[in-house]
This record gives sequence, C-alpha cells and structure tokens, in this order.
Amino acid sequence: MPSTITNEQIIAAFNVARRVYLGEVKASVGATQLSTDHGININSAKALIRDYRHLRKGECYRRTLSTPAAEVFLQRIFTEDGADALAPAIAAVWAHIAYYEQTRKTTVHALRDVVARYEAQLQEHRQSATLTQARAQFEREIEASLADTGDARRQRLATAARKPATTTVTTEIFLRNADVVAEVLARAGGICEICRRDAPFMRRDGRPYLEVHHLVQLADGGEDTTANAVAACPNCHRQAHYGASA
Repeated sequence: MPSTITNEQIIAAFNVARRVYLGEVKASVGATQLSTDHGININSAKALIRDYRHLRKGECYRRTLSTPAAEVFLQRIFTEDGADALAPAIAAVWAHIAYYEQTRKTTVHALRDVVARYEAQLQEHRQSATLTQARAQFEREIEASLADTGDARRQRLATAARKPATTTVTTEIFLRNADVVAEVLARAGGICEICRRDAPFMRRDGRPYLEVHHLVQLADGGEDTTANAVAACPNCHRQAHYGASA
C-alpha cells in the first residue's frame, strides 16, 4: 500500500470495507469504488478491504496496513461497533506485528505505540463498565430490599456481616479544570443556581458549601466549561442525577 495514502482516503476505505464486511456491497465493487472515486490503487483498495475483514475476525493479516490507517481503523471500529469488536482487531494487529517483525527483522515502534494505546483504552473501558455494572446492581438490590417486608429485611440484617467485602475496580476519571469549579462557585455567591436558596451550611474554612454540576455530563460529551456548569446545593445536585426528571 502506498505510504502517501491520505487520511481522507483511509476514512473512505474504512467506510467501504465496513460495508463489504456487513454484506452491503461486494468486495470487487467496493475496491472499484475506492479506486474510481477516491484515487486509491486498486490493489491497495483490495488489501484495505481484506485487512478490515481480518481485523474484525481477529486474524493475522500479511499485507502491511500503514500506521495511520491502523489507527483510523481501530478508532472507527471502537466507535462504530464497540469494545467487543475492538478486542479482536487489537489481537489481529499484534499478530501482524509479530509476523512483520520476524519476517523483516525490524521493530515497528510507531505501530506498537498505536495498538498499545488502544489496548489501554479497551482495558479502561471494560473497567469503567464493570464499575457502572456494580453500581447498577447495587441499586437493583436496594429496590428489591425496599420491596421486601421489614421483618425479612431485619432477619437478614441480624446475620449480616458487619464489615463489607471489598473488591478492586480501576476506572477512568476526568481531570477537571479547577478554574471552572472556582469560577462557577464565585459566580453563585453562595446561592444554589437551581433552587435559588442559600447554601445549606458553611465549610470549615468559612465558604458556603455548594457542588458544581455539569448540565451535559462529561461522560456524555459535555464540555468542562462555566457555561455547562451550575453551582448546586447537595439536594438539587442529587435530584439532577437521580430525580424522576433527571
């Protein structure tokens, strides 16, 4: 594959290769489209389509996929089809690296860096999903306990362990901008910007206690800006997250 392939051509190749993989278009038609409409060498177009199939199946591919193309393919596979599709794609790239390095007696540092980065992202995604699932399970258990009778609940409590069990979960966090928090708190002046009431109590350092809430959550793509944040009392903050109208 020519090393001069552009990012626009790589994206076009991904889109066509994915359609071929999903059975929406034949491989020969897709390759011709990439050659005619996007100026990709016909042999390179065929190789890109094959490489995408190998990535989705977790198979070692022999024809070299350029590092920029590998990065775009991994990123788009993750975006379009999720973690379950990314895992075999990562395995396929590692298999290709092993084959290529053994055959050429070299080390492909750039490609190694790319696949290692996506491997780390996949691990973080899975750990974050585990934490989310644990929280959701705990909420379901609370609902089930509330729906049970008081007598049954108290019988379980009489024999329950007094110290909770522990588990280790590593998760991804957002490195928030402290200036955004400070500016929003200063703007509020001790008044909840949702209910317009005074902060419920004062901190030990004498500042009114308010929490900063993002209107569009960071996990949902919201910006860490003062325009996307409000100062809220604890009650309004919890209601914003867990209330019926949240």
